[in-house]
Amino acid sequence: MDLEIVKKNYPKLFSKLPDDLDAFRELMVIDENENDGDVDELDEIDSSEYNYIVYLAEPFQNALGGVDGLVSLAKKLDELELFQDFMPVEEDLYGVQIDESEDKVAEIILGCAEEMIS
Repeated sequence: MDLEIVKKNYPKLFSKLPDDLDAFRELMVIDENENDGDVDELDEIDSSEYNYIVYLAEPFQNALGGVDGLVSLAKKLDELELFQDFMPVEEDLYGVQIDESEDKVAEIILGCAEEMIS
């Protein structure tokens, strides 16, 4: 996904973002969760249970108003029941299980964020 799509489809969210964003990855990172054998802070996101790891970058966090907004977003995402499994590891880091593409995961998260912004 690119920032032009965010600008077009999520105008309230985009209006809260800094003008100098160059790439979608500066907003949100969605990576396939692959078990690479390394031990790190992502170990609790088991690759057999969660096929994507989602990190919400600082500009996204700020657009939602910080920690309180992130907590509200996580609750909203969990209540949607669009994910087969959803686990907020931290306020800005999620494990998700869904039979959809990375772009669909982004659309779901961005759509929820857009609804939250007044």
